[in-house]
Amino acid sequence: PVRFFVETLSAEEEPDARDGRRVVWVGYIQILDFNSRVEREVARALKRLQYSEEAVPPSSLILDLRGNTGGDLQSAVNIASLFSPSRPLLLVDSRTSSDSSPQTIDTRGPWTTDAALPLDLAELPVVILVDAKSASASEVLAGGLRRHCRAALVGETTKGKATMQEALPLSDGGFLLLSTKHFKFADGLSYDEGVAVDVPMTDMSALQESDDVNTQIFQYLTKQKSVCDK
Repeated sequence: PVRFFVETLSAEEEPDARDGRRVVWVGYIQILDFNSRVEREVARALKRLQYSEEAVPPSSLILDLRGNTGGDLQSAVNIASLFSPSRPLLLVDSRTSSDSSPQTIDTRGPWTTDAALPLDLAELPVVILVDAKSASASEVLAGGLRRHCRAALVGETTKGKATMQEALPLSDGGFLLLSTKHFKFADGLSYDEGVAVDVPMTDMSALQESDDVNTQIFQYLTKQKSVCDK
């Protein structure tokens, strides 16, 4: 479910106090869906980007969630943990529990698995590409990192699927979809109407072919001091 590109999307050289010039380049990882394997695949892709032919780690990263309709929620939380560890991410209201208090889901602490990552992900500038089909777990990852000021969002407002549903079998062989949980970001903001983007861009179909699109994203990554700067 993960595609990544080691080749440079857009690169330029900028002055470096030690050797005069240094290469600046942007890594790209596409997550097609969320399942139990995706965080390991993202970790492998990040390590490949770290040791790419550019000989230096990427200066920033693009995560592509366009068309990703969601999947395993915990996988999205785990990937968010790579970039923003040990912080509240979601509030969950359960409609099947007698406890009316929302449950808080936090990102976990820094990764200590066998796939320990050499990149300083807590500081790496990130842009997340989303569109109107990005939903559910995609919105959790994109919107959560945006609320933490860890990622800028580029593309279209997301679908707005902030519920978890269970399929209840009916006597006629059909199913009834029952919404059992409702999600909000940790600050209480709902995303029922979608997650808004920082940089609207309705036509990103030529991302890999269009120098104009690549340049816009690259310039945003390299020149924006903070995604929360306005």
